[in-house]
Amino acid sequence: VTANGYGKRTPVDEYRQQRRGGRGLRAHHVNEKTGPVADAAIVDLSQQLVVTTRNGTIIRMPLKGISRQGRNTQGVRTIKLARGDTVASIALLDKPAPPDLKGGDQPGVIAG
Repeated sequence: VTANGYGKRTPVDEYRQQRRGGRGLRAHHVNEKTGPVADAAIVDLSQQLVVTTRNGTIIRMPLKGISRQGRNTQGVRTIKLARGDTVASIALLDKPAPPDLKGGDQPGVIAG
């Protein structure tokens, strides 16, 4: 996810392995519109993405909603930012476990 709110999903196998002396790979098409990369992570499609901005806005979205794109692309808008605001960080939330029906709705009860 970039500082200006653009994000994408790119398969790991699109990044070839670098050897000693390698000059790196372009992972994102950075320009004035997208801004620099703010944060990146290896994800699973069952997770949800949480984007936090410098002004305190927080949004949560399923990763399936972010399109899969190639390495050298700018991505899609993941968050609409207020004027002067930028993305501060991202976090990943795992899909919550289904509730255990045997334990009822009593807190602290473990079925088994």
